[in-house]
Amino acid sequence: MIIKSYTAPTVAAALKKIREEMGGGAVVLSTKINPEAGDGLLDDRVEVTACIDDKAVDFRKLKYNRKADDVPLKKQVEEEPVATAVEEEVQIDSSSALHRIDKALGNILNVGRHINTSEKISEESKFLYLNLLDADLPYEIAERICENLSQTNNNNRNIEQIAFEKLANELEPLCTPSIRLQPGSKVAFVGPSGGGKSSVMAKFAAQITMQSGLKVKLTSLENLQEKKSDNETIEIFASPLSNEVRSQINTEDGSILLIDTPSIMPGDPNSELLDKLNKFQPNILFFVFSVGSRTCDLIDAINTYESFTPTYLIATHLDETERWGGIMAMAEYLNRSTAFVTNSPGKIGRLYTADPAVIAGHLLKTGGCE
Repeated sequence: MIIKSYTAPTVAAALKKIREEMGGGAVVLSTKINPEAGDGLLDDRVEVTACIDDKAVDFRKLKYNRKADDVPLKKQVEEEPVATAVEEEVQIDSSSALHRIDKALGNILNVGRHINTSEKISEESKFLYLNLLDADLPYEIAERICENLSQTNNNNRNIEQIAFEKLANELEPLCTPSIRLQPGSKVAFVGPSGGGKSSVMAKFAAQITMQSGLKVKLTSLENLQEKKSDNETIEIFASPLSNEVRSQINTEDGSILLIDTPSIMPGDPNSELLDKLNKFQPNILFFVFSVGSRTCDLIDAINTYESFTPTYLIATHLDETERWGGIMAMAEYLNRSTAFVTNSPGKIGRLYTADPAVIAGHLLKTGGCE
């Protein structure tokens, strides 16, 4: 048995070293914060200890510090069944210093809050739990997934493959395979600032016209006003009111009306925006959010988002981060399925149907389709 400790700025960085050297069969024994680490964000703050059967290890990949007498590692293993912990020089491979700092800070915060995992999580699935936390999945969801995994009889199957299959199955009801629009439908887009509502609406309009041939009309609530008429009913219109504007919001010709909205401010009930939306009575209301936003920030505003009773979710900015935890978290907390995702900036590119297998691969860091 080979036991070795790895130090790195984050848990994810240490786990990457373990998998590169020991392979997927390594078992994480312990994870702890190094109290003697420096104050810098890129210092060796985390120490992860893992072990593997010496028969399963590839000695060509395993790095080690030779002793003074330069005894080969394999001979040391035969003489000493338990190898002592060794420290390695930290290698930081990233093209962006800001990206490194952001990732390091996120993992340090996760480690400090959640490193004492539930006893129901087995040692062999603990590294998956840490991967889920690093993917910005809330710890309660990560614990539930790994606890269920620990109760599964794997019959010597690869635990990563089992976890992938179970997570993909769990994500399946949280993803909508397809959406059919009827002529004359009204579709609204709401979400926080920077979520990409306007860009998503443009992509949505392009795909509707190309795929179904339906006519599309666009409008924005930001420029709409309310006015009481003589019979005290309220009419929504754009100022100045014209035949062109009336035609723009009329769907009697079978066109699809797409409605952009002002940004939702977290903690603000925004009753005025809700009233305007209710006047339009949209058939579908998409909640658009960026996976680049921290999941905890999205969850903090869940009551505000829930008040709009969205029909489906759309996740954006997948090209800006590897942390896709917000997709699963928002689907669970809002009890709504994800219809589309997009990984292209601005109005270029397209919307993709949410794929449970792709999302599961990114959450577990086992890879995924582009």
